[in-house]
Amino acid sequence: MAWTLGHVAVSASFDPTARTEGKLDYLTEAERLRAHDRDGLYRGFAIAIAPDAPEVYAELCPALRALGFTQLRGIITGVELTDADCAEASQAALTRCLQIALEQDMDQVFCVAQEWPAGQRDADFEADVLPAFVANVVPVLQATPALREFGIEPLIPAEQQHVNTLAKARRLADACNAELGTRRVYPVPDLAHLYGLVPREQWPAITAELIEAIDGGEVLYGHLSIPETRSDQIVEALAAGELPEEAVRALRRVACVDTEAFDPQDRFLDALRERVPRFAAADPSGWTEDRRFDRFMQAAAFFTQLGASASA
Repeated sequence: MAWTLGHVAVSASFDPTARTEGKLDYLTEAERLRAHDRDGLYRGFAIAIAPDAPEVYAELCPALRALGFTQLRGIITGVELTDADCAEASQAALTRCLQIALEQDMDQVFCVAQEWPAGQRDADFEADVLPAFVANVVPVLQATPALREFGIEPLIPAEQQHVNTLAKARRLADACNAELGTRRVYPVPDLAHLYGLVPREQWPAITAELIEAIDGGEVLYGHLSIPETRSDQIVEALAAGELPEEAVRALRRVACVDTEAFDPQDRFLDALRERVPRFAAADPSGWTEDRRFDRFMQAAAFFTQLGASASA
């Protein structure tokens, strides 16, 4: 299966409307990536959708396609999807995001569902997060049949980074699809999260679940964070034998892998540094020494090679 590599500029919470000297920062990021990507390995681009700024996408999407990013994927950001108390506002914002995506011929989106509604309180996954997510997402998808893929990755509290996010993503997707009567919601595995943060003793079970999900056709889209820690620099981690090879062999069968880097000023990364020991000494050189795009290209070349070997 051919690989399509996407890129999230700065982070999933990056402001898609931000401009510097009148030019969209997203476009600057795309141009910098393309300048580093001499072999044209990146053919897709993932962009955050702001529900109140359709004019941004009318400008940005044609420019991205002109740069060779022909496959665009929207990221739902800033919409509270796991709090039943703000369902009306959440559904309205999500509906507008999907409308904007479809207006720009994007029928695939990805979302991060927070495990702490409104970022303020602890929540029980089964009692609070799961039913609220289903209640918010399913009616919107029913009303927008042209949207064919809705990806979901839970974003868990920094102090709970040991949790298997793939298992929760599958649970969210299954519950939505049961209501929809068809599969339109898909779990999104992140190798960096599953293996960079989860304790090593959990890796065999996680790998088995990853392979099961891919074998079952549940995974159309993979995610790869490349922030400032060595554990999340996938190529070095693999070379050092830190990740199960069978997990990578499984993931290389997925058609799209979206690479992302966190801004070292990102508040979520600050929380990780404070609460997760291995992030305490995070290496910011990707940003401070402008090594971000070199790391993107290293990952892209590695995964493209894996994809080629898988189809050989």
